[in-house]
Amino acid sequence: MNIEEICVALESQNGMNFQTSGSTGQPKTIFFTKEQIATSAQRTANYFNINSGDAVFSALPLNYVAGKMMVLRAYLLNWKLEFQEPSTLPKIEQNYKFAVFTPHQFIHILETTPEVFSRIETVLLGGGPLSDPNALRSIHKLPCQVYLGYGMTETLTHIAVRNLSEDELSYTPLEGVEVRSNENDILSIKDNLLQLDWFETDDLVQISKNRFSITGRVSSVINSGGVKIFPESIEARIKHILTSEFYISSESDAKLGERVILISTSEVNELQRNQILKVLGKIESPKAYIVTQQIEKTPSGKVVRKKKCNV
Repeated sequence: MNIEEICVALESQNGMNFQTSGSTGQPKTIFFTKEQIATSAQRTANYFNINSGDAVFSALPLNYVAGKMMVLRAYLLNWKLEFQEPSTLPKIEQNYKFAVFTPHQFIHILETTPEVFSRIETVLLGGGPLSDPNALRSIHKLPCQVYLGYGMTETLTHIAVRNLSEDELSYTPLEGVEVRSNENDILSIKDNLLQLDWFETDDLVQISKNRFSITGRVSSVINSGGVKIFPESIEARIKHILTSEFYISSESDAKLGERVILISTSEVNELQRNQILKVLGKIESPKAYIVTQQIEKTPSGKVVRKKKCNV
């Protein structure tokens, strides 16, 4: 769909279909009414203080919720949207009140043309975590405010944010959003403004004073010899050791049930493997290292974390 088709569809159907990314299962389609979309758009405008006539920027794919919602916010709230076809390095040549990027886009801009952030007042990142340590350190030097959003298709884009410019480690729910976790630390969300009843997510969290931090995903937990291992936690602890892109997954094992493996875009040498062993210990350390030419990702930049069936 293009921008015009998105706006026409909203009016003709009095709502919009959104497709999930498929990062945790089979893609599915979810319908939201025009009223829900308008309410979500206004909540974003209120939080980030974006007014009618303000210039905003997006180079997000229009197939999924984040890209569609930027178009719909601009359409419903009279923002001046500049949209560019999705690319690794969007061109920022004007001044903007608000701009949205994937973490992948943000990192590339930061590494190549960081001066463009002086033209943006507020940056919102979405589609996946920002875990690059160099990028996180560099944010403090930027003249704009940088936020990381938390949300999904089921919540009609972000329903909580972290202010990375202020070193916030946890997410603050937006107006009308309630969060809770069960005995297994799985996050559930209720959105009173959008009239969405409690539903369980795929995320494992720690909640304190209505703020929450993500510790992992249910679908990626590895059960190795009866021990639950969280890939996201491992990745965060060893990312300083490896220079290439990588992720933690698992494969079946006759004795352990599952065993930890590391998949990367270049060879992990013996020195690095020894350093990983020292940091993680025997149980969490990868039992195999696999090199791949390219790590598969969703259009929003999330790693498609596949588990292998065979050793």
